[in-house]
Amino acid sequence: MKRILGLSILCAASLASADPKHTLVLKPDGNASADAKSKVDVQVYKLAKSIGGNVEAGEISFTDATAAVGCNATESSCKDEVLATLGVDEVVVTTVNNAPGGGLSITVRRVPKTGMPKEQTTTIPGGQAPDAKLNAEIGPMFGATQSAPPPPTTTTPPPPTTTEPPPPPVTTTTTPTTTTTPPAPVTTAQVEPTVTAAPNGQVTPPAEGHSDHRRLELTGMAVGGGLVLLSFVMWAEASSTQSDIDNAPTRTATDLKNLKDLESQGDTYAGLGNVAFIGGIGLAAVSTYFWWRDRRVDHGQQARIAPTVFDHGAGVTLSFGGGL
Repeated sequence: MKRILGLSILCAASLASADPKHTLVLKPDGNASADAKSKVDVQVYKLAKSIGGNVEAGEISFTDATAAVGCNATESSCKDEVLATLGVDEVVVTTVNNAPGGGLSITVRRVPKTGMPKEQTTTIPGGQAPDAKLNAEIGPMFGATQSAPPPPTTTTPPPPTTTEPPPPPVTTTTTPTTTTTPPAPVTTAQVEPTVTAAPNGQVTPPAEGHSDHRRLELTGMAVGGGLVLLSFVMWAEASSTQSDIDNAPTRTATDLKNLKDLESQGDTYAGLGNVAFIGGIGLAAVSTYFWWRDRRVDHGQQARIAPTVFDHGAGVTLSFGGGL
């Protein structure tokens, strides 16, 4: 009863259609699984749309149609009865059977009202989608053409490398040179200045490495000042981060995570600013103290140079002492 009702619905749909050609794609027959037949049915219907006219998907298979009509599918007159009952110009009959090795054997037939039927068979390997092979082997039967494959990419070989002959050897002519030995310098006797100590017989030299201390002290003062400036920069970044924290949304879990990251970033900037400020102030203070102390020591020493006549010649005396 259901099959007859389905045929009646199909007949009514075909009568309401005014297209010059009406094609009905019937459900697949065969022993394959329902899922496999469903995939094949969808692809065959897409290919049948290339015929043109009114192409519809049926609700029954060809076996169901012959049973409803009451004819034998092996008889040539049976297809005429099915077409007349369905009220269409052509039916597309698909059979999907299991093939050895887990594949599918698919046979598609176009059965028109006039003319000879067309049939094409293809085999789909196990685990492979049926679309590609159906398009390639069943598609031409419906006039469906595949897009041309892209042309192969050819690689142009590099031009041959031309090896240039080596340049001719260069002959170098060495001209002998005559080396003239300059005359030995004439050394004249000179009276060397004699440096003697102050009247107490002792010379107090300046402290060694004193200029290095001064350079280190000035460097420490500069670095300390730079750290203080860096602390202000860190505090400014912390203040900017605090503004971002105040304006940050807190509606989702992601917003709360971002807010936590901003708070951690602000704490880091503030901590770095505190460390830089305390370290810079301490370093600058210590360096300034040592620079001031060494400066006082330098001002407390004086050097004196005076000409002096000795029994064996003339010279100068160099003496150090405190200022008067």
